[in-house]
Amino acid sequence: MKPVRIGVAGYCPPTKYNKNKALQYLEEAFDKVENDFPDREIIIVSGVTNVGVLAQAYALATKKGYKTGGVTSEKAAEYELFSTTEKPIIVGKEWGAESPVFIHGIDAIKDVDVDPEKVFEYSGHPHYGLDAMIRIGLGPQSIRETNMLKSMGKPTYEFDLPKFKKVFIGDWKPESYYERISEIADIEVDIRKPKNIDVYAGFVFHEYNFSLEKNIISNIPETKPFIFFQIKRIPEKLLEKPNVYLIQDMEELHDTLQDYLE
Repeated sequence: MKPVRIGVAGYCPPTKYNKNKALQYLEEAFDKVENDFPDREIIIVSGVTNVGVLAQAYALATKKGYKTGGVTSEKAAEYELFSTTEKPIIVGKEWGAESPVFIHGIDAIKDVDVDPEKVFEYSGHPHYGLDAMIRIGLGPQSIRETNMLKSMGKPTYEFDLPKFKKVFIGDWKPESYYERISEIADIEVDIRKPKNIDVYAGFVFHEYNFSLEKNIISNIPETKPFIFFQIKRIPEKLLEKPNVYLIQDMEELHDTLQDYLE
């Protein structure tokens, strides 16, 4: 049976995303591949690391009885690697350096900065390049590699799954509440240091302790919303700010977050 090599590109850590939706998209894409390439031996080729969308793709491929392969850079040594049925190709020192080999096949190793020993090691490798590409998410490298294949006139199956927006939750409530928020909205909860935050939120169930949160609140940009949940008392001057919202229950919290995260 003639092989067909299908690339899979998608989110990897530290990016957080909706794994259930990603799996649905992968299942849909694999079904389309089977319809578009009947009577072909499907080989799923991804980035070797057993994390993120790549791990999901490898797991689904194994479940469906597909062969698996992979191309990645030496950076992959920082992660667990999936045991592909083909020998993985590890070339280049930085993420993305491996892209020519991933897209065009082992002959493109000449375009990657590798030792001669690597060239010899992978000579005769069966990876001749990709026949099609599945992209899950909006990662820059995933988009770039998919566009490379598209420019060659080859089919692509693209799913614009957004990554989770990041919400900073002031750390004055138990972590169980962070988990509840993560479950009701497609967000990544950050309870440590605010960085690259899309929405700020806080919980106070007793009288508002301004000395506890004043440093956080005073440093929140007015372009970012700050959502307070179930506060018994809050200074009027704070509520007058255009980016501060007082809400009363989890349903309202969900709706308010979704408005800002869409």
